Amino acid sequence: MQVNVSHIHFAQSLLPQLMGDPGNMSRTVYSEGGYQYFREFEPNDPEQAAGYANPHDTYWARGKEEVGEGCPRAIMAKNGTFKLVYRPQGVSELYDLKEDKRELNNVYDDPKYQNVQQEMQMDLLKFMIRTADVTPVHEDPRGLPKKKTMA
Repeated sequence: MQVNVSHIHFAQSLLPQLMGDPGNMSRTVYSEGGYQYFREFEPNDPEQAAGYANPHDTYWARGKEEVGEGCPRAIMAKNGTFKLVYRPQGVSELYDLKEDKRELNNVYDDPKYQNVQQEMQMDLLKFMIRTADVTPVHEDPRGLPKKKTMA
């Protein structure tokens, strides 16, 4: 199946793996998210607030964390062996997935993993450089903003 896109994207299809191919187990998966500033979080948004009001809701604990401390920006790289979650503000995480499949032992500052940590952080930097500030494929039909004149 061919999907036509009208934007730049960096994803790779998982369709071959879904159809039974083994895939490339050495490739890295990236993810980014969180809020840079607390004002980006919308505590008055009924959809977000609903999950934070009910202790039995799946996202209740996460919601309490966001309301209290916020959800700092983070970027993640995960391969078949390690997972790195880097937070410029906040606690970063590194997990040895062969030794710790459940990601319970954060080895981010462990000297034994210093080389892995540095390699993965460099990989994240390269990912950000490759994927940041991409030129649009098509010109926005709305054009540039009009200049306002001073009265």
